[in-house]
Amino acid sequence: MSVVISLITIIASVFFFAGVISCVILNLNMVYAVAFGAVCFVTAALVQRFLLRDILKMMFKGIKSSFGVVLNIFFIGILTGLWRSSGTIAFFVYYGIKIIPPKFFLLFAYLIPALLSYLIGTCYGTTGTVGVVLLVLGTSGGIDPIYICAAVVCGAFFGDRAAITSGNTNLVAACTGTEVRGNLKPLLINAIAPTLLTCVFFTVLSFSNPSSATSSGIAEDIKLTFSLTPWTLVPAVLILLLPILKVSVKIAMSLSFLSAGVISFFVQKMSFIEILKTAVFGFVPRGTDSFSQLIGGGGFMSMLNVFFLILISSTYSGIFAGTGMLKAEERVLERITEKIGVFPTTLLTALFTNCVGCSQTLAVILHTQLVRSVYEKRNIPKKEFAVNVSDTSSVIAGLIPWNISCTVPLGMLGAGMNVIPFLFFLYITPLCSLVRYYVIGIMEKRQKKTAGSQPAVGKRF
Repeated sequence: MSVVISLITIIASVFFFAGVISCVILNLNMVYAVAFGAVCFVTAALVQRFLLRDILKMMFKGIKSSFGVVLNIFFIGILTGLWRSSGTIAFFVYYGIKIIPPKFFLLFAYLIPALLSYLIGTCYGTTGTVGVVLLVLGTSGGIDPIYICAAVVCGAFFGDRAAITSGNTNLVAACTGTEVRGNLKPLLINAIAPTLLTCVFFTVLSFSNPSSATSSGIAEDIKLTFSLTPWTLVPAVLILLLPILKVSVKIAMSLSFLSAGVISFFVQKMSFIEILKTAVFGFVPRGTDSFSQLIGGGGFMSMLNVFFLILISSTYSGIFAGTGMLKAEERVLERITEKIGVFPTTLLTALFTNCVGCSQTLAVILHTQLVRSVYEKRNIPKKEFAVNVSDTSSVIAGLIPWNISCTVPLGMLGAGMNVIPFLFFLYITPLCSLVRYYVIGIMEKRQKKTAGSQPAVGKRF
């Protein structure tokens, strides 16, 4: 019977992956592929003689488990729109431009997007705003755009992997059954070594590719459009400070976007109707089309695509759990784990799911489903599970040429696939975690030999 179930699952998966590849080739929205996948797996469950009403219950259970992350996604959309209208993003862009030393341009082209992405939690939003500004500044100063784009994308993924406002961070927490706030500290600890090494990498590139100028009319456009008072920093301060004070993510984001709305009204002199429109449809600044593209965006509606991706793909987890479709694959991964270890298996599975899933969202969902039993059988804490997924699936997505987490940021910058070899942070993050895994393993073996005691599993955090 297990052989038949495995065969049905493989056939459904082949059809699903064919749908994903078709969407990539035809440049169609990935929602179509995810919806088609849901149809494939529902059909597979029906073939296994599950009743439709039971399958619908499984799907609803999967949706229910992701409700929190879906709500956070819409909060993020409202927040990024009102941060734009309040001048919060403009403040960081304006003063970021002012402080960049020409000799270290590429280093700052990594650090500024890293800071902004950690504040607003979106790789796309960071790349499409400050990333484009830095590209204009750097190319005007004679720097190779390949290096600029690489620095920007690396910085954008820093926050995408570990920010409290990141949709990906919230998704990983939902899929692993953990609290976002509890994951932040180990995520940041694990980011120290990759971040320092990435800084060294772009410092070396900066010396060999210094900028001849860092001035631009963009800074003047920002100053003419916004009142850049210290009040514009309040929304960013709230989103950084409140989680440290153990305030929930939803409350922190709510207070942040409410304060941004107040600042938009009193400081930027927007009307109440304009602020409501910004929260729903995104910010549209006055000025030239190019300036509008740089600073505009965000809003509730900007997250609809992500909403449908998560909503539909979350039904997979319910179907997989209820029907046992992934049992055969889990047994294969269990055998691999026995040979090479937990984290290497997690890393290889992340590579596979990002290649076939073609989106970071779908890769995370498939990844957590496939390796969950590996962690549960060894009583490894869920927090460690979440961090390992973030150190693999969340960043590897940006290295796969046909994955939308790679194509979209590069497309925003008008860059090609020749940027991928220079995405240092995305390579070094899983490699650092792999080295850490083996070093801890060696230390635990030595401890076991000397003390004659079993090492505690998962105590690294």
